[in-house]
Order: sequence, then structure tokens, then C-alpha cells
Amino acid sequence: MGSDMLNALQDITDRINIALYKLKEAHKLIPDDEKVKLEDYIKDLNNQKKKLDWISEKLKQGYIEVAFAGLEKAGKSTFINAFVEMEILPSAHERTTFTITELRYSPESKVEIEFYTYSEFVNEVFRKMLEEIKYSNPDTVSLDSFSERDLEEHFKFLQEQDKATYALHANRTETDLKDIIKGKDRITSLLGKDKKIFSESEIESYKKYITDKYESRAVKRVTIYTPKLENLKNIIIYDLPGFDSPTIIHSKFTVETLKKVDAIVFVRKLREPSIKGPELDIVNQVKEEDGISIREKTFFFLNQADLVDRKEEVIEDKEKFINELKERKLFESEDRILIGSAKAYLESISSQDNKPSYDKLKAFGVDNEIKYLKKRLEDFNERNRIPILERRVHNIIDMMIQTIQKAVDLLDKNKGNIVRTINSDTHYFSDKLKYSLISELENLQIQSKQEYLKNGNLSQKLKQNIVECINPPSEDLIEKIKQMVESETSTLEEKPDSFNLKLRDELSKEIEAKVRESTYMVLDEETNKIYRRIVDIFKRAIRDNLPYLKDIHSTISPNDFESEEVNEIIDKFIDKNNLFRTYEISSLVMRFLGDILELLVKNPLNSQDRKNKLQQSKGEVYALWAFHPSFDQNLKVNFVEKAILTQEQLKEISTSFNEFKNQIGALVKDLRQIEEIMSLITYSTPISIIVQKMKELEKLENLKNVIKNLDGNQNENGKTEMPNSYNDVISEINLDLENLKELINSSVIKAINPEKAFVNSTSIYVRNLRNKLHKEEYLHFVQELREWLSSRKAEGQFEEKVLKLYRIKDIHEDLKEILKNIQGVI
Repeated sequence: MGSDMLNALQDITDRINIALYKLKEAHKLIPDDEKVKLEDYIKDLNNQKKKLDWISEKLKQGYIEVAFAGLEKAGKSTFINAFVEMEILPSAHERTTFTITELRYSPESKVEIEFYTYSEFVNEVFRKMLEEIKYSNPDTVSLDSFSERDLEEHFKFLQEQDKATYALHANRTETDLKDIIKGKDRITSLLGKDKKIFSESEIESYKKYITDKYESRAVKRVTIYTPKLENLKNIIIYDLPGFDSPTIIHSKFTVETLKKVDAIVFVRKLREPSIKGPELDIVNQVKEEDGISIREKTFFFLNQADLVDRKEEVIEDKEKFINELKERKLFESEDRILIGSAKAYLESISSQDNKPSYDKLKAFGVDNEIKYLKKRLEDFNERNRIPILERRVHNIIDMMIQTIQKAVDLLDKNKGNIVRTINSDTHYFSDKLKYSLISELENLQIQSKQEYLKNGNLSQKLKQNIVECINPPSEDLIEKIKQMVESETSTLEEKPDSFNLKLRDELSKEIEAKVRESTYMVLDEETNKIYRRIVDIFKRAIRDNLPYLKDIHSTISPNDFESEEVNEIIDKFIDKNNLFRTYEISSLVMRFLGDILELLVKNPLNSQDRKNKLQQSKGEVYALWAFHPSFDQNLKVNFVEKAILTQEQLKEISTSFNEFKNQIGALVKDLRQIEEIMSLITYSTPISIIVQKMKELEKLENLKNVIKNLDGNQNENGKTEMPNSYNDVISEINLDLENLKELINSSVIKAINPEKAFVNSTSIYVRNLRNKLHKEEYLHFVQELREWLSSRKAEGQFEEKVLKLYRIKDIHEDLKEILKNIQGVI
């Protein structure tokens, strides 16, 4: 299933989330006798959405989930040990685990034991059992005070009053609860414990958490990691409790797991091929999930082939089993049925001398097909899993559509006939106010665009505030770093390299934090200006349209609009925090400035780190040169690069460059000759020295040799030497900071174009606000406003009944639109 399907699933999930929100809103509005139906629809839609979410997650991560299941004496534990080729699970007769055991791939073998918290155990295990046996008010029962006598009295009551429940749970859930009561202290001592991690060889240490009658109940999950699943790295194997487990919770857990997994491996005894009893009960319960039959994803391993006496018996038992599967409509294909002996397989890979089961199968000439299972699962994953998941997704979406349609029909019956004549003044006021606001907000968009793009004040503010954050390292910081460096050495010699790295690291953090804060403050100030203008627009529009409320407008004074109540009503509707996203502009600032900060402040001059960082962020950094005042697209010189790598000051280099370019231009008229000379200039060529040499020349052709000679001379070409003292380091850093400030003033803020970004953000904000005027939120706003206006006159409230009808109608229309969109996606 490709990215297109995943995108479609995300789109559907988003729409289902909106539908659920709308249905919960509708639940508050419809009559009480209809609420139960809507609750069922909401619950059903939530359940289907969870399935869809899990499928989406599996597809993103590439998981394939496989359940290993079977009767308790079928040798399933030995089979899993053989499948992963290590003795990692206790033998079947020892196991009593009451939780899921997972197997996953990992380069290193380990076993993780995760415990319930006290709250999880009480609510998800103990009280769930009480609910199963219909104990009164299970959610209020305390684990600490519940006694064996309480349990006995309840089962005595069931035996007399509810024989069906008694028969189902006597000696099953009853036994589980008795064990919990008896082992309460040992169980609770483990609840809330941190995960325990063991190596595979420590089976005797972790075995008790799987086999102990009491302690295993505190275990929430056992996860076994093994490198033996290297060819199935994305597999998750679930080791399920036996089908004939006496615990009802086991059965329910097994059924739910078999429904959700991608593939199932049933481990069965070869000599007992008939599917019957508890096994058949569970298979029937899992017959279909989301329209997928169990046979489509099931493999069978007929185990314990070493217990037969003749090869012919193996063939006969397999034939009997195939016939029964066909009879019960569980047969998919013969390659889904494998025969062998888990015990024999473990013997074959062991170093032991005595291998009776292995030798017996070998003598029969029976191939131990356990070795083929991984390959069959790989093939299933590649060929069958995705088509099955696609069908499952379509079936889930079909069920969702049916559920939403039922809800639409229910709301259609309840939305009633809206009588528009009721409170007609209010409706007239609502319409007039809406169109006044639309007009004023449109004007605001136009005005703010003209204001910001014309004056450039936002750029100036950002420049000023950001540059003010960039200061030489303080004396306190310098002294602190010196002490840090001195504490790491036993000599009194200065360590300029270490001092340089540590000082720059601290200074870069300090400057970045200040820049972020300063940027946010500037943008927040501009945001609040727009916000206050919008609040004024709302207040003015309300005042201008008050005459349409004939019975109220004369009682409202101008001072009323300065009250806290009306500000709260407007503020709630405008919802500044959700709609106005200045943090996106802050991120834009850091996108252009972050690399420059790291290059010029954090990484020392002439260091490999600075060169590597420049290479990594080449696109972003080099783009800044295009915004520099000295940029000439015909000449291949990048002073941003020069300032970063040689630390020439940008102001001086720019001035020298223009002087140099003018001098060349005075000698020649052909642009190509100028370009030829400029192409020789690299980041290591000092422009100031070239200008000086240029003044000494009479002919242009001699300049090429001058530049070439300069490139080979370290001192003349102006390269900065490595600092030899702390003072050298500070001088180097201060020059970097000057270049940083020059870049911010000349290029960075231009590249960001904060005015355009801010205008775009404002436009999105205002557009969303205008859209809200056509939605349900506007009705809520008018209701609150009308109630506040009425309260000034102590008159009756806005017609609640009419408002409810309007809201139900809007939800009804929204759900119909969601249905239409979902059907379009699939």
C-alpha cells in the first residue's frame, strides 16, 4: 500500500475526527430519548476509527503481526523456541502467563518484562473480572479489601439467581480471582516496577515472571528480542494462551488478537487432527473481521510428527486434516499446512549427541517443514498481506459510512422546521453584522498589505532588535571559560584552542536564546496591533448594527462596549492563539539565521568544523549573497563565503571590491574580461591587497599574475593565523560577531522578507476569521452577544430552541458533506 493510500487514510481519519466532534455536539442538542442511539453511533465510529488508525500505523512502520496459537498441550512453546532457534520460552507445562508474550527482531538477544501499574491492574484486570461475573458496582471495589469470602458469597448468589453466569465462570474466573486474593501481596509488590531486562541465557531468572502462579499476573507484557528473525525484521509475533485455557479473559484476549493480526500460525498435534471443542469455538468467533475470513491469513503446523510409528501415518493424518479443513471451509491451500516436530528441529540445531526425535524423522524420510515457515511468511507478507489490508480498509470505511448515514438520518428527523419569523429582529441583526464584518475585514487585509509592504518598518525593528542581541563575550563569561580550561590542565600555559571552542559554544547558546526571544517579542507586538484593530472592527460593527435590534439598541451606551464581558465574547470568537501563527515567522528567521550563527559564532575560524558546516548548509548560506548590496550576478564573487572562511570584514571587503571593480572597468570595456579576472578570485584572495596592487598597475593583463601570486602566499593573501593566546581568540570572535551583524543588516533580514511573511500570516488569519462567520461558531457568538445585550435591559434570553434547531441543521449539513468527501476518497 503506497503513500497515496496512506495519504487517503489520513484524509479520511481527519474527516472522521470532525464527524465525531460534530456528533458529540449534536448529542447535547437532540431530545433525551434519541441520545442513546447517537451514543451507539459515536461508539461504533470510534471503534472503526481505532482499527483504521492501527492499520495506518502498521503500514507506516511496515509491521506484520503474526499470532502463534493452539491447544495448551500441542507443543506451542517448543515450536516457538524452534522457530527462533533458541530455548527462550519455558516449556508448556510450566507456563501460566496471564499476559501477552511478543517476539521481535533485534541484533542482540534480550527479554523485557513490563509490569502493570497498580491502577492498570485494578482497572484493567481485577475489576474487569468482577464485571465478567456481574459483581455489583465493580468500579468501586477495592483490591485491598476484597476477600475470598466476598467472592464465595457472590458465587453462591449466582448459583441461586443466575445459573448461566455461574456455569460460565465457576472454576474459571472464580479460580483466577481466588488466586489474585491469595497472591495479593506478591502481585502488588511488583506493580509499578520498572522494566526488567534479561539476556536469553538468564531464563531461570526471568522464567518466574512467565510461570509463577501469582507473579506472572503482575506482568503486562513480555517482549523477547532475537536476531534469529533477521529475514523478518518487521515481524511482531504474539504467543497466545492455549485455546483450552481455563481463563475466560484468556479466551477473549485470544479472539481479539486473532481478529486484528495479519497472519495466524495454528500449532496442532499431528495425531489429533480434528478441530473441536474450545479450538472450534474460538475459530468460529474469529470467522470474519472487517470482511476478512480467517482461512485467508492462517497457516497450520502439525507438530509432534516424531510420535508416529510409520511415515504412512504422517501422510494419512495430514489428509484427514485437509479434508476436515475443507469441510469446515477453512482450507486455503496445501502450502499453508506444514508438518514436523519442533522437538526434532531443536535437536537438529543443538550440539547434543543424543537426538532421538531428529533421528526418528530422518529414518522415516519425513522432511521437518518448520524450516520452511519463515519463507512462507515472507511470501505471504509480500503477496497477500497488502491486498488483505486494502480490503479490510475498504470494509472499515464502508461501515463508517453506514454509521454516519444513520446519524444523518437521525439528525434529519430532529432538525425540524426552523421558523425564521421567531425573533426576526435578531436574525436580521445577525445577517447585517456578518456582512459588515466581512467588508471591514476585507479592508483590513488590503490596508495591512499596503502598510507593511510599503514602509519596511518590521525589517528595521527585527534588524535593530537582533543586532542588539549580538555583543562581545562579557568579562564574566570569559573568566568562567578560562577557569573551566584551567581546571582541565595541570600546566599554567594558555590553551587557546580549548578556550576558543568552549567560549564559542557558550556564546552561541546565549546569542541564539536572545535572538529567539527578541524575534518573538517584535512579532508578538505586531500581532497584537492587528488583533486590537480586529477587536475594534467587531465593536464598531456591533454598534453600527444595533439599530436592527429595535427593542435593545436604545438601552446600550458606548461605555458598555468597553466592559470585560463584551471583550471576552469577541476574544473567544476571534481566537487569536489558534489563528495567528507568528511562531511560523520566528521559525523562518531562525531558518536563515541559524546556520550563520553556527558558522560565525560556534565554529572557530579555519576549523574543519566551520568548513564542514558551510558545505552542509551551502544552499541556504550562499543564497544570502544574492541579497547583499554588492551582489552582481555577472561576477562570480561571494563575499559571504569570504567573510565566513577568512574573516575579512564585510563592509571593508565590499568597499574594496567596488573600488577594484571600478578600476578594472576603467581599463577595459569588455565585460568578459572583467568576468575572467573575477573568476580567478577565491575565498582566500584578499580583495584589499588586490586593490592596492591594482593601483600600481598600468595594464590589465598583469593583474592575473598578481592574483595567482597572491594565492600562493599565506601572509599576503590575508589568511588569519590560528590564535596563539586568549586575547587572539577574543579578537577573532569579535571580528566574527561584526561580520555576523553586517550580514544580518545587509542580507539576512532581506532574505527573510518579514513583511511578506507577516502579511501572508495576517491574510490567513483574516481569511479564517471570515470563514467562521459562515459557520456554527458565528451562531454561538451571536447567541452570547444577544444574551449580553439583553442582560443590559434585563430582557428575555435569545430563543434557545431556535438556536438548537439551527445548530442541528448545520451539523446535519456538515455530516452530509463529510459523507460525500469520504465516498469520493475511496
